[in-house]
Amino acid sequence: MYLFLRALLSVGCLIVVTKCQDYNEYCMTPNSEYGSCVLVRDCRPMMNFLQTLHRPVPQSVTKQLNRYVCRSGSPGAHVCCPNGPIVLPTGNSNNGQHHGSRYNCKTPNDADGSCIVVRRCKPMLEALQFVGRPVPQSVSQEVNRYVCGSDNGETKICCPDGTITLNGGGSDSGPPDVSRHRNLGLLPYDCGYLDDANDKIRNGQNAELNEFPWMALLGYRSSKGVQFQCGGTIINERYILTAAHCIKSSQNPYTVRVGEYNLATRNDCVTMINGKVKCTPGVQNVAVEQNIVHPDYNSYTISNDIALIRVHKININLENIRPVCLPLGDLRNSKPSYYIVTGWGVVDIESGRTSDILQKVSLKTIDLKTCSNIYKSQSRVKLTEKQICAGGKNNQDACPGDSGGPIHEATFFNEAARYIQQGVVSFGPRECGLEGYPGVYTNVAYYMDWILDNLKP
Repeated sequence: MYLFLRALLSVGCLIVVTKCQDYNEYCMTPNSEYGSCVLVRDCRPMMNFLQTLHRPVPQSVTKQLNRYVCRSGSPGAHVCCPNGPIVLPTGNSNNGQHHGSRYNCKTPNDADGSCIVVRRCKPMLEALQFVGRPVPQSVSQEVNRYVCGSDNGETKICCPDGTITLNGGGSDSGPPDVSRHRNLGLLPYDCGYLDDANDKIRNGQNAELNEFPWMALLGYRSSKGVQFQCGGTIINERYILTAAHCIKSSQNPYTVRVGEYNLATRNDCVTMINGKVKCTPGVQNVAVEQNIVHPDYNSYTISNDIALIRVHKININLENIRPVCLPLGDLRNSKPSYYIVTGWGVVDIESGRTSDILQKVSLKTIDLKTCSNIYKSQSRVKLTEKQICAGGKNNQDACPGDSGGPIHEATFFNEAARYIQQGVVSFGPRECGLEGYPGVYTNVAYYMDWILDNLKP
């Protein structure tokens, strides 16, 4: 595996890239970034990096570069080529550059660092991946505080060994206070009605009929007709709250179903203890008028995963069709020990079988620091206070089909016991319900200003 790099490094020659081949083989770089498995000469980041190395190249650098190999032999060695520049850890070999002392500057946080060009500072490059585009001015100003000089027209920054967090010049200020928002009146006062449901909640069981009347199903076109792939919630007669990744997919939903309980039956009915049969008024299928995705949604980092759907008017005064409450007032800072997740997603992980009947499950809250450590191997994912973690018990989780649906807190609000939607189902481990791997949910409280800004009568 060392042969192709030794050949390139020993002769000190430059190879001109004359043709960029297109491969459909994807791979993962040593930095856990997605790349394409291509010939060395067709990987511009690798070629650019090789040109910057001093001779003789340290053996430690050679070993690190060989970790990029994804295929060897005829017709030639291939490397996992990233989209951005190749940056090796600064603490090992300084990328073959010689800066004298390992530390020669101080970061804005008074940490020791090395004054190197931006493209060779892995912590800064990783931090910039999580910044939305266009880059906010506050973040640009924060990056400028790391500048320590220049080299042949390239900006140099004080690069630390540890991580860099760019938050726009301050710590988390908490969810916004929308108590005086002009559109607050568009959210119904009578919402999230809770009928002694706390006594009914268990792990992974059928919900009661009309227990969660704000649940919605997003319908997508398919060769077999409408296909329900995501969930959502009714927040008023014209809007559904859901996840951005349910909108920014291969296609957008064209219809929304509300008032559903059992997908396998035309009419939803249950037999009461007294022998009487209770039925719902039926479902409503409403057309989508507009999909509104959060402007800072990033499908790569899965951040700001929230969206609104404006639909034709819904009758929200039925026992099976009512709006959920959103976190207002002091509830925006609520941190319950458990959340309640609802949806029609996968109920049998091994077979992939989904449920026809609405399911509910109680999930324990996981603190963000613990959750971040669990997901730290996923370099593209960086959890913030704008997300909630819950679950992590075997076979208890939100699963495929639940995306866009709610996690609730059962509490006292507006002089009654109610359900408050604190989160939106966003993502989790590839195989849901894995022990030790909680699900991640968009924290609705942090987006209340955006939600209200986008509501219209």
